[in-house]
Amino acid sequence: MNFEANAYSKVKKYLENLGYPSTSIFPEYDIKGSRIDAVVKSKDKVLVAIEIKKSDAVKSIATGEIGYHPITRSLQKTAVELEAKHYLLSDGEEYIWLKTSDNGRPEKTIAIAYSQLDANTLSEYEFTKALLAHIAEYILNFPITGDHLFDVSIVLYAKLSQDTSKQSLRPPINLQDIIGIRNIAEKSPATYALDEILIEALERLQDVNLIDNRIAAFEFIDTFFEASRKEWNVPRWMADLMVSLIDKNKKSHLLDLFSGNGILTSAAYLKGFEQVSSYYTSHKELYWIKIQQILGSHKEAEVKFEPGLLKGDFSSVHSNSVDAVLLAPPFNLKFDGYLDSYLGRNRIKDGNTLFLEAALNMTNNEGQVVAIVPDGFLLSAQYRKARSFFKSKVEAIISLPERAFKPYSAVKTSLLVMSNNHSLKQEKVFMATLDKVPDTNSLYKEYDEGVTNILNNLGAFRAGKEIVPSAGGFVIKQLDVENFHVTKYWLEEGLKLSGNVQSGFATLPLKEVVKNISRGSSIVRDPDGQVPYINPAVVRELRLNREELSYTTEQKLSKNKIKQVFENDVLVNIIGPYRGKAALVSKEFEGMAVNHHLAIIKVNTNFVLPGYLAVILNSQFVQDQFHDQTSGTVIPALNLSSFEQIVLPVPNLETQERIYDEYAQRLEELSAIRARAAVLTGEISQKLSTLGKEGGKL
Repeated sequence: MNFEANAYSKVKKYLENLGYPSTSIFPEYDIKGSRIDAVVKSKDKVLVAIEIKKSDAVKSIATGEIGYHPITRSLQKTAVELEAKHYLLSDGEEYIWLKTSDNGRPEKTIAIAYSQLDANTLSEYEFTKALLAHIAEYILNFPITGDHLFDVSIVLYAKLSQDTSKQSLRPPINLQDIIGIRNIAEKSPATYALDEILIEALERLQDVNLIDNRIAAFEFIDTFFEASRKEWNVPRWMADLMVSLIDKNKKSHLLDLFSGNGILTSAAYLKGFEQVSSYYTSHKELYWIKIQQILGSHKEAEVKFEPGLLKGDFSSVHSNSVDAVLLAPPFNLKFDGYLDSYLGRNRIKDGNTLFLEAALNMTNNEGQVVAIVPDGFLLSAQYRKARSFFKSKVEAIISLPERAFKPYSAVKTSLLVMSNNHSLKQEKVFMATLDKVPDTNSLYKEYDEGVTNILNNLGAFRAGKEIVPSAGGFVIKQLDVENFHVTKYWLEEGLKLSGNVQSGFATLPLKEVVKNISRGSSIVRDPDGQVPYINPAVVRELRLNREELSYTTEQKLSKNKIKQVFENDVLVNIIGPYRGKAALVSKEFEGMAVNHHLAIIKVNTNFVLPGYLAVILNSQFVQDQFHDQTSGTVIPALNLSSFEQIVLPVPNLETQERIYDEYAQRLEELSAIRARAAVLTGEISQKLSTLGKEGGKL
């Protein structure tokens, strides 16, 4: 018996075991001049199209390639012609059930029994995600340690360990070793034996193989972390971008220095890198990293527990040991003492800086570091010494979208790419801006146009080719240690992200059109005081809200050198969600003291009118710059050095006056509406308070 006949016989028996009548299975079915190996029919309707291929061909189709592989696409085309919703690929031993997904590509599904053909059937992808969500809910109700994230990681790692044990014929995994039962039993809130909870969870997962369905598993993990964590995590698109910035061959040794949930580790494996080490600082991260390793590479790799990193202890970190480092460190760390490193000995205690230095030291000659940094690191005066140290190492800086880590953090960030080439000082630097969070999914090999443009331009830069300057990539000759931020250099190119400056407007630095920019004073609030002063809540877009004034006493004011404002000064909020919002000081606020979270701008009327300055500071053009200049990782804020980098579109004084008059007229109308609304609100409240009472009237 030849292969096709033998395989068909096995396929027919397999289908009969699933309840298909033998009379419904037809071999060698003709289709418009060609034929398919077999079909399942009901009357004149084809239910399943079946293709038989040799084992090598079937095994060559990786799960992640099903939607793109020529064999599955060809079978899909035939199924579409036959109007069959389901199609089956087999060698007589392995059976791959398929259907067409919502995106129009073939998708693996669970085996379809004959009785199920008229029902809506979950694909294997959908089934896997639904089952994982069920397991997360089960573990929430029957906790192992009480930490839901950690407990789910225990279950998923145990499941993956079982799956890999079967594939490699290793001994079954010791469940007590997995969950560390000796360490957690005393603290566990579980009312059942811990191993019983784990065994029950694994039994519920027995019908799915997570390695075969790793895309569904990755998506579940990404969504689970997004919903479960109260702190920022690297999103999948950013992890993919960071790995894509590494210019190394796939056999290079990569290190994920602060691995967290392991997403950078799996991104590296998915990009084809073969050797990835991961360091972690909390025991609760261990199994997530192992899960990402197994899903990404089908095996476990080096994972090191290094809690000392959070205290600045780099003694266990070996110099010149890896080819590239991926760095997503915790922000806002300050070390108590001075570390034994070059920058540490120069009295730098900031974690952002010292982690970058350690990462560079870990790479060999021509090694690379790709790091997430808060934008404050690129422009704040406190990091000037650090920027001077790293200047010759910087190869590329990519400004990330403002919403990259929202809702967990509003802090603007950038990606910093550094090279540790000891024989060559980096002069030219590639810069780019990614202006929106990608809505594509790299797990499906879908790539955002903005990301693709940046990577293509970076590739051209590395190859020594000329690139046309754009937000997606431009080259500068040299960095200025005062400011590494992309916005500064982009504006210097005579370009900006939102289009060309309107005709008749010149682009001028803010610092050149004003007399002085200063901060307010530290003022002690006294709720019983009678002296009003202006705080950040007062300053909103183009208006000062008198109802939000704070109060203190003359005695408390007299102890300090107090900054006051005068008519036609401009106040700018420099902290919190309203940072960058500006308002013109009117006569009624003249002489008031100003809180230190506000900037006071004294205007040079030879260049700019106060009213126009207040308007243009609130424009999207300037607000985008303020967001880029934001520092602070807990509460986003601007500092005075931020204002030095701001540029304005400035027309002649006549045009400025006309623009402000238009805004002033609308502001008066808006003020009248607000006043009327306040009166109506008061009247309604009064009526509601007396409604139904004696003497009350409708």
